Amino acid sequence: MKEAALVRQILAYLAGLPHCYAQKRTPSFTYGHRGNPDIYGSIKGRHFEGRHFELEVKVPGKKPTLLQAMMLERWRHAGAVTGVVSSVGDVAALFKRARLL
Repeated sequence: MKEAALVRQILAYLAGLPHCYAQKRTPSFTYGHRGNPDIYGSIKGRHFEGRHFELEVKVPGKKPTLLQAMMLERWRHAGAVTGVVSSVGDVAALFKRARLL
């Protein structure tokens, strides 16, 4: 499966979560900064007002570039929930670990 198809699946999953808003980030050659994660958004839960998240989508077996890993770390230090994901299941597991679900 191609990364673009994974991004669409993950965005569809996120759109189905209550109080969640997510978008695919525009490619860096048009707008934005190189290395920023593919998907960003926010989710509201029972015990918190809202948490920002940043997701780097990779096909299974692929790893983020050094720049992508550094950007995820910057977002994490700023308080965002971050992760490298290869499936909807990875997103659900990340959100459960972060107590977003």
